[in-house]
Amino acid sequence: MFTAIRVGHTAPKVASRPKHVLNWEHIKFMPDDIDDLDDCTEIFIHIVSTKVRQKNAKDDWWTSFGKLDDTTILHMCPVRWFIMHYKINYLENEDALPTDTVFKTKKGKPLNRTTYTKELRERLQRSIREQLHQPDYEVKSHSGISWRKASLAQLVGYISDSRAANHADHADIETTRSHYAKDTVSQRAANSRVIGSYAKRT
Repeated sequence: MFTAIRVGHTAPKVASRPKHVLNWEHIKFMPDDIDDLDDCTEIFIHIVSTKVRQKNAKDDWWTSFGKLDDTTILHMCPVRWFIMHYKINYLENEDALPTDTVFKTKKGKPLNRTTYTKELRERLQRSIREQLHQPDYEVKSHSGISWRKASLAQLVGYISDSRAANHADHADIETTRSHYAKDTVSQRAANSRVIGSYAKRT
């Protein structure tokens, strides 16, 4: 959710064709101190090819995510979770290679979209049952793209549309505007306060 990376980079539809999937060699910790990863504040990700629907496409992109400072949401910190994942599945795995995919099944096989979606919905269902107590919540509406949509829905309105488009790797800013940057009546009306404050200064 913190990167808006397309699900095809973590769980392709066909696991036997992992051309677009993230490998460990695509990840860089910053500061880059392997002996003290807990000091890491940012994680850089190199996307070798963003065109996950095209078999032979080559279109580099990059993104990154950072440590959360708010102590009330440390349980959501993406840096904390990713370092934990890295330690268990790479550093502590004697057979791990830099070319291995970052996310695999419980049996160590490449993660495909079907397995990913099934596991995602099962975890959501368990969380809802044990934590939220909302038995009528529809988990089938969630899939891999839900994280990407949540990322952009949170960003739009707080950063410029152009930066949101960069974050999403949208080739055209109109894609961002047509799907995410849709003002409500109240949001558009709130612009009056900004305009009014400028008029007052001039």
